[in-house]
Amino acid sequence: MADKDTDGDGKLSFKEFHEGEITEDDYKTLDADGDGLISLEELKPWEGGMLHAQESIKRIIEIAHKDKDMHLTADELHEAMEKINEDAYINEHFTEFVEHIEL
Repeated sequence: MADKDTDGDGKLSFKEFHEGEITEDDYKTLDADGDGLISLEELKPWEGGMLHAQESIKRIIEIAHKDKDMHLTADELHEAMEKINEDAYINEHFTEFVEHIEL
């Protein structure tokens, strides 16, 4: 983080972080407190490879969890598999996460 923190404030602006590494949407997702800057704590999901995995899981739940009873069942997942498999974001990033874990 220190090598990118050009102004020395201990946080990364989008400009400091960007350098082709992150989309604006991902940056906003990391910016949990909404201050427009990424702190060291907010950077951890990115560096640990968890950001896209977490977003993929959220998307899977949004697709599959139809009755919104706060319990995602195996039946709901099974019924939604085709839609889940068609989601390009999930396919790209969840696969990336699984490969990261297997290392």
